[in-house]
Amino acid sequence: MRAVLLAGALLCVGAVAVTLPDFPYGPSTSSGIPLMQWTGDQQQMYEGATSLYYSQTTNSQALTNYGVWGGDEGAWAMGSDGRAWMFLGDSVTGWCTDGVPADCAAGTSHWLGYQVYTTCASGGAGATGNCLGVDTTGFLASGSTLYNCGNLSAVDAVLLTGSTPATPVPYTGCPAMTFVTDTTHSPTTTPAAMFTNVVSGLLSGESTLGGFTPTGVWDYGNHFYAIYEAQNTQNCAYLRCDTESILVQSSNTDTAMGANVGPAWTRLGTFTQAPTITTGSLTANGTSTVTGTGFSTSWVTGSTYRGISFNGIICPVTAATTTSMTLGTCSATVPSGGFTFWVLPNEATNTGTHLGCAPEIMTAATINGLGFNASLPAALQSVVTGGGPLLFLWCRSYCYRCSNLYLAAADPSTLTTTYAYSSGVPTIYYLSSFDGGGRPVWTLGNETNSQPLFQSWQHTPKNGFPCVGEQSVRYHPLLKRFVSTYGSAECGGLWVRTATVPWGPWSTEQNVWLNGPNSGWEGRLIHGPNANAPSFNTAESSVYIYDPNSPTTTLNSETIAPFNTGTGVYPGNAYAPFQLPTAFDHDNGNGSVMIFVDLSGFNPYQNWVASYNVNKQTGLVMSGSVSASGKVTLQ
Repeated sequence: MRAVLLAGALLCVGAVAVTLPDFPYGPSTSSGIPLMQWTGDQQQMYEGATSLYYSQTTNSQALTNYGVWGGDEGAWAMGSDGRAWMFLGDSVTGWCTDGVPADCAAGTSHWLGYQVYTTCASGGAGATGNCLGVDTTGFLASGSTLYNCGNLSAVDAVLLTGSTPATPVPYTGCPAMTFVTDTTHSPTTTPAAMFTNVVSGLLSGESTLGGFTPTGVWDYGNHFYAIYEAQNTQNCAYLRCDTESILVQSSNTDTAMGANVGPAWTRLGTFTQAPTITTGSLTANGTSTVTGTGFSTSWVTGSTYRGISFNGIICPVTAATTTSMTLGTCSATVPSGGFTFWVLPNEATNTGTHLGCAPEIMTAATINGLGFNASLPAALQSVVTGGGPLLFLWCRSYCYRCSNLYLAAADPSTLTTTYAYSSGVPTIYYLSSFDGGGRPVWTLGNETNSQPLFQSWQHTPKNGFPCVGEQSVRYHPLLKRFVSTYGSAECGGLWVRTATVPWGPWSTEQNVWLNGPNSGWEGRLIHGPNANAPSFNTAESSVYIYDPNSPTTTLNSETIAPFNTGTGVYPGNAYAPFQLPTAFDHDNGNGSVMIFVDLSGFNPYQNWVASYNVNKQTGLVMSGSVSASGKVTLQ
């Protein structure tokens, strides 16, 4: 056990006494400490210990200033000029003016907080109508830091005294985000968010609208590159199966982008393509045997298929005829007849393992310093010997929130022009196995038989299958370690692992954010606006919608599509812990390094930035709690 006092007091690590940085640590049982909210106008908190609810205007006032009410995920990349860019997927924003959309009162004109009303591109063709989920982009000024930002902790410290702040708590040490706006996009009297998911060259059936987000972005040669989800099968496995992603390049340079200039994306090629997700219908139920029509004997779980998915359940198939299937161990009884199911490909023998990716450009000096160049393919060794950088990609498969993690590597200069995808990207090396000495074996241009990286799990994987959800991996020079952050509600919360080389071995996963009832910061930030019923799982954990003409007034999101599911209950969920560039890392001077992640919440559908302190020696996140006396106990 290690004990520490707040505000510059001593931290004891063994027999060594060192000092923590002088900034507020929030009282929480979570390892991650949220610092502030990026999106929207209102930042909210409920402190269960004192039953107090409080909200104040966000630092960036993103809705008023830029038209960005909420956001999803948020892949980060550092530009060549030192600005840090956040690429948000599925932002939520909209404009109401004199009866458009129809539920906008005549004679009114103001921001909406729940939908986009504009002309949308759909499936690469074009259509007019309501769109939920355009992507937006924001940036922090060069030289921005976060290690002295502690607004949410400071707010909570006041709430713990039994009163609410008399005046808004200042955002000392917290940089404001600038979101890219479009001066040609209505409304013309108020800044309107630029829709940065426009990609030229999309093929028929591809889309970058709602549900399709940039999963990873990197900067090479002063241009941004992104891996974008482009096709999926809705409700394939609980939420969806992402069947295709594409590689895109911004034709304009990173320095040309700014307050009114977003990325000009162009499609370079397919990045991965999963096998066709076959669908079928059940006509009779049962605990182990189901009947129907159109079944295939090839669906038996093995080298080709992993099982069937229905209603969020994944079951192995042990035998099949054209009219019946026998299922292996399954966590629920198959539902009654007429229920649709999906047949899931086996990741171990198919493409589709590199769909949502966390990219990291590593310099030759860093690779040589870590001493793993000899374990790379000969062609990539030559790139490093010549002083060039390499691109590493840690990716999840087509199976959304039911996948392991997979690794690929490439010379980034080979991914700057259009190419033809076959069973992989022609110039990418995929980690396919390990030899007898534990050294990685790579396969060029073929992602079938990709090697999963994680071999053990502390949480119970969903239906026996691993769960990384949305993930992020970076190499942190101050730690001399790779850090993987991942998770969602389906994964039991958010998790961290570390490794000293890209392929591992990776440390045992460490829980840093528990998706559970009123636990630590989870209960403080993810709850309904009804302070009398803040229960994490069963209360009004609804999407927060504010009337822009009366910022303290909440609208009834229970009746507003698409958030109304008919149940009136929206379980909270923290997910997509995307790491910020390592330029933000801060050496605490006590044997630990502070790293920063972007957290997504649903609900509220917002983005926060949070910090984690990682021990340099062990690679473990320093978790703990704060007592009433202000003492932090770290483990």
